[in-house]
Amino acid sequence: MYQGLLTSLSGNNQSAPAGTVLQPYQVKVSDQNGSPISGVYVHWQVTAGGGSVAPDSAVTDAAGISTAIATLGGSVGVQSVTATLSGYSGSPLAFNSQATTGAAFSVLAGGNNVPERYTSDLWVADGYAYTGTWYGPRT
Repeated sequence: MYQGLLTSLSGNNQSAPAGTVLQPYQVKVSDQNGSPISGVYVHWQVTAGGGSVAPDSAVTDAAGISTAIATLGGSVGVQSVTATLSGYSGSPLAFNSQATTGAAFSVLAGGNNVPERYTSDLWVADGYAYTGTWYGPRT
């Protein structure tokens, strides 16, 4: 029996380094007329690639929205979370995210260690960081 509709609002198709906490996954639950349904539990579950999702069950608010937060697992690749609401069209609803290797930022040297020079803006491009430098007053 058709009780309503489960649709994706936000969070699908994210890409981030493995182990990252993602932006929230959100679904909307509505009735046959498109009106929000509050007070129903949407079940969230990791279905592929590892990681975690919390909570495993979240009740819809007054706007019919259920929200869960996923954390990517340690493996690079596609990771999936499913939102399920039995008897609703659109259920189960998959959210897929890509875990990447990511790039760590390291300071190899420097850091205003020359008293007569100062750094300003920081630009990052293609894994490299650049700063503007100027000289202080000469004595």
